[in-house]
Amino acid sequence: MTNQNFGSADPVAAPALRDVVFRVATAAVPLLLLGVGLGLPLLTGLLDMAQLSHGGARLLSAVLAAVLGRTLLFAAISGGIATIVAWTFALITTGWPRSYRTLLLVLCVLPVATHFILRTYGLQQIFGAGGPMNSALIMTGLIVEPLPLTKSAFGTVMALTSWLLPVSVFFMYMVVRSVPRELIDAAVLLGAGRAAILRNVWLPQTTPGAMLLLTINFCLGYGTYLSPRLLGGLEDVTVVVLIGQLLNEGRSAQAAMVGTIATAIPLVIAAIVFLARRIHARSRKLLIQRSSEQCGSC
Repeated sequence: MTNQNFGSADPVAAPALRDVVFRVATAAVPLLLLGVGLGLPLLTGLLDMAQLSHGGARLLSAVLAAVLGRTLLFAAISGGIATIVAWTFALITTGWPRSYRTLLLVLCVLPVATHFILRTYGLQQIFGAGGPMNSALIMTGLIVEPLPLTKSAFGTVMALTSWLLPVSVFFMYMVVRSVPRELIDAAVLLGAGRAAILRNVWLPQTTPGAMLLLTINFCLGYGTYLSPRLLGGLEDVTVVVLIGQLLNEGRSAQAAMVGTIATAIPLVIAAIVFLARRIHARSRKLLIQRSSEQCGSC
């Protein structure tokens, strides 16, 4: 009897074991690919950094600190503007007729049909020193000399925002459409006004999608090259533009150092955000447990 029980498999433990193995394998494969994809460039950068002198490494680190801060600022501003505009547009058009919403959506997404290079050059011509924007401002008497709308920080942010905005509008439009209509109808039946529906239904339901869009826009703005290269000034160089300049000058060791640090920064930010979310979730769980224990003791 004992040998029979020892040799028989537990029908509950076997599926649980398979589930654990599947979960581990599913998590290990992407992590392995990510480690190989990021570990090789980081290892190459560390090896090339050893070729630099101490003074050269310190000078490049000081320059990189300013460039990296500028890049993060440009990505945050452009991503935030694109997300807020797309979010606002999607919420405003919720009560419009379907034909009007479709027409405006097509007009917003239409620039995607043109290549990004053409749109960037178009912005360069429109906002240039002799472009229509400066000419109109001079004709109205608001300014005397053309404003530096290109080859400046404003030009970089404008180009990044114009690149991110069309897809952001379409993304937020789909997020707003995914909100169950039953929630809106229930709020109306309970006597809620437009402001209350916006505050208690639309914003809570669409905030996760907006945060996801903000993260995507930030990552795209952080790694883009063409917009800062064409519309940015000499003092508005971003990390990717700096890497391109170093490679064109044949300074591969410095470019590897910049690429190593630029690759590590988003990973550090993601790790900090992940740990903060885990700590917040754990503290909230402990708070709920303490509250339930106190209520049980009462």
